[in-house]
Amino acid sequence: MKPEYLIIHHSATARDTTTFEAVKAGHIKKGWGDIGYHFFITADGVLHEGRGQDQIGAHCIADRMNYRSLGICLAGNFEIEQPTEKQLETLKGIVNQLKEIYKIPAENVLGHREVENASTLCPGSHLMTFIKTIRKVNSKPSPDEQNALLQTINEQRQEIGRLKSNFNELSRKYQSKIGLIKELRVALESKKSWVVKWLKAIKKNDNEDS
Repeated sequence: MKPEYLIIHHSATARDTTTFEAVKAGHIKKGWGDIGYHFFITADGVLHEGRGQDQIGAHCIADRMNYRSLGICLAGNFEIEQPTEKQLETLKGIVNQLKEIYKIPAENVLGHREVENASTLCPGSHLMTFIKTIRKVNSKPSPDEQNALLQTINEQRQEIGRLKSNFNELSRKYQSKIGLIKELRVALESKKSWVVKWLKAIKKNDNEDS
């Protein structure tokens, strides 16, 4: 089986007391031969490998996802409690790894309830919020988002152009003022020199008269 999707579940049991072994034993009792998921993440963030990645799953009948996807389950009931930070870190890591290995696009990372014709609350509202976040972070922007981004870039370029133009104008005015100040300084120095010479001449004339 070459998976096209990643389907994320919750166990719908108490987060902190649910074990991988207990869920596996329950599924075997149902005659599934193994735990229905390919991966299971307990409350401490530990990733447990379930059935082989090349094996058909037993986690989502809707839209034949058992034959088209890998199932990842987190221990907990995320309609009434929150996943732990360690669970979310592990989930993000394994999702990114599997996406890379099997070239699964971000939009094919789904919560169980998002699968067409699936009638379930799984994986719970609190976990769905995180799933949507990691899917958006890793997904390519839509055509509308791309156009909006290009428009923003063009507007920023225009603004940068205006700022450069304003800077150049201010720079020219500044240089002009600097030049004027230098000219005034030279003129003042020239006048100072002339005044000094004039005073010396007067003084010399006074000395000769006396």
